[in-house]
Amino acid sequence: MDDLAGQLAALRPALMRMAQQRVRNPAWSEDAVSETLLAALDNPVAYQGRAQLQTWLIGILKHKLIDQIRRGTREQGLAGDDDDSTFATGDCTAPLWAAEAGASWGGDPQDGVVRRQFMRQLERSIETLPVKQGQAFVLRECLESTPPKSAANSV
Repeated sequence: MDDLAGQLAALRPALMRMAQQRVRNPAWSEDAVSETLLAALDNPVAYQGRAQLQTWLIGILKHKLIDQIRRGTREQGLAGDDDDSTFATGDCTAPLWAAEAGASWGGDPQDGVVRRQFMRQLERSIETLPVKQGQAFVLRECLESTPPKSAANSV
């Protein structure tokens, strides 16, 4: 147990960096990381060693961040507050079509044009959603599609 606690303490800064990249609210980041570490300490048997400890913790953290955002949204209420400064979408800060346009898909250049047009239309569609719903969609896509930069560089 002491060994696990030491490993968790060593991974805490990387988890904090990831949380802060995803959610620009220091309190929410701190809460999500704390809940992640507590969950790991409360149930160490759940870590079966099939992945690295950091990978397991990142999986837990993603769920804790989503839970934290849901709680925060309920606390703020849905009325009036359209401030999107709480959310950081990491690599998704550029327009979706711009990020996708830079990806190397290979193949026919016409396919690239079609993909860029699709991504522009997707971005316009997201803008028609209520602000919180659009943020939730983009955040979900970013959390599930982009590996955290800090996780690859640390440990």
